[in-house]
Amino acid sequence: MQLTLTSALLALALARPFHDVHPTLAVDLVGRSPKAWLKTSATPPKCHDRKVVDSNSDKFLQCPKECPIYADDRADGVDCNFECVEATPKSCSAVNPKEPVPDVDRGICRACIIYGCKTCTTEGQDTCAVCSSGYRVTADGKCENANMLYWYALFAVLGLVAVFIVAWIVDIAVRPVVNSEGLKGALNARSRSKVRMPKASGSSEGRELYPLDTNLLKTPVAGIGVQLHFNFQFFLIVWALAIGLAWLLLALSVDDALLILGT
Repeated sequence: MQLTLTSALLALALARPFHDVHPTLAVDLVGRSPKAWLKTSATPPKCHDRKVVDSNSDKFLQCPKECPIYADDRADGVDCNFECVEATPKSCSAVNPKEPVPDVDRGICRACIIYGCKTCTTEGQDTCAVCSSGYRVTADGKCENANMLYWYALFAVLGLVAVFIVAWIVDIAVRPVVNSEGLKGALNARSRSKVRMPKASGSSEGRELYPLDTNLLKTPVAGIGVQLHFNFQFFLIVWALAIGLAWLLLALSVDDALLILGT
């Protein structure tokens, strides 16, 4: 099934000619001003005209100066339903109350960028009104972990356990040897339990250990099961690389936005 999917993606990517892509991907425009040098020949949308966009829409299309940012209405049950609004918290909140921050640099209305925030304030700044469970609101409108004392106590206990283990190992290492015969027998038993190469025919010497550069794909070091396991791991690596290459070719031949989907 995986090989069939990979072959289909490669065939689709190679079947279409590579079009002229923009000098900059859409992901490169994140953080830039909507007045970026990259221009488009399409007609700008009108203020407050809602439009559902899809993969065929021009992702470089900018809103007019009167309403320079996009707002995404997520309460109407329609995905990717945008409209151009004024760069004010009131205009952003009117379209989507969960995204009250007008970000002129990115050209969008967005939520406040605060880790652990559940509900942003309506002031149009990166401040939080209600934090998620396990967090509390600070004086400057941020969210901090309400359980930090418990984490500090846990780390302290783990540190004490680590100190005890290190001290125990050091104590064992510095103890004098009181049973040299038992130690010698234990080391011999450990040596015999290691996986070794087959004994050469007619040789009187013991079996040697396998070298570190042994090819586990072809050499049954510890039986055929281990060899099959490493062959399976090798197949997974090749399959993942083939899928990634197929997706790259598909993005270059269809739409470079495929490289930023899900990010």
